Amino acid sequence: FLRKSRNESSVISEIVGLDISQSEGAIVFRATSDVLDEHADSPEATKWCFEGTPVVQDGRIYVTARRSTPEDEIMAVCFDETGQLIWTRRVCVSLLNSPDHFNLIGHRLLTWGNGQLFVNTGTGAIAALNATDGKINWVVTYRSKVELTRERLSNPKKIGMETCLYHQGVVFVAPADSSDLFALEASTGHVLWHTDRHDRVLDLLGVVDNRLILGGLKSQSVDTR
Repeated sequence: FLRKSRNESSVISEIVGLDISQSEGAIVFRATSDVLDEHADSPEATKWCFEGTPVVQDGRIYVTARRSTPEDEIMAVCFDETGQLIWTRRVCVSLLNSPDHFNLIGHRLLTWGNGQLFVNTGTGAIAALNATDGKINWVVTYRSKVELTRERLSNPKKIGMETCLYHQGVVFVAPADSSDLFALEASTGHVLWHTDRHDRVLDLLGVVDNRLILGGLKSQSVDTR
């Protein structure tokens, strides 16, 4: 959580791209989160905030954004390499409420795979979007099994990056609000298998020889077949 003062109404954030090859770090890309709020009459009035590092693919920049009020909502966003907004897509609204003077801001990372963007909302839903126009291709919902309290959400030992992992047409997901680990067919969202995790998984590190490598307080692996 990010604490706010009583008089503060803005959580504006920005994404900056630097040219480190020839221009000694000159800014070549900048996007601010106020462009996502159609009701904001100034940059200081927005309630949207970018989450995590963007995915860059084929000259486009993809990132998630979140706002805590009036309700918890997650959006996927696409910019071109000049910072021009191409599309936005609201992915889900959750029943998770933030305490007064707190903003719920995470490090949610999008995953690109074969023309799709995969997002693990961590609030009961996993979605795949068309990278071209942001259209939602499929959504898989599951029952939340873990209560996302303020203390849990503020503890980096219990909440990881929540990134999907794409490998050879399969998407692996470890939601923060569930003890389950999912393997989904990337093209349809069909659940290939799911298994209960006894130890908290913070990161999905990769697939090697049909073994999914899990990161957390300790490393472990799961057979993907």
